[in-house]
Amino acid sequence: MEHLDKYLEEIEFEREFDELIECEVETLKFEREKNLLLLEVLFKEVTNQIKNNSPNLNKIRELIIR
Repeated sequence: MEHLDKYLEEIEFEREFDELIECEVETLKFEREKNLLLLEVLFKEVTNQIKNNSPNLNKIRELIIR
């Protein structure tokens, strides 16, 4: 019986660990999507600045280089 209890505890631990991993994966997916959206916004802003030959263009270039 003790062996069965230990086995059940291990299964429960693995289940909880799997749930934790799933949460982490979802968080990483969310962060990736957020970063892609931020890059898209940055790209659009840079494109607009270039089209308008903005005085801020040098600042933008510096930011991109970093």
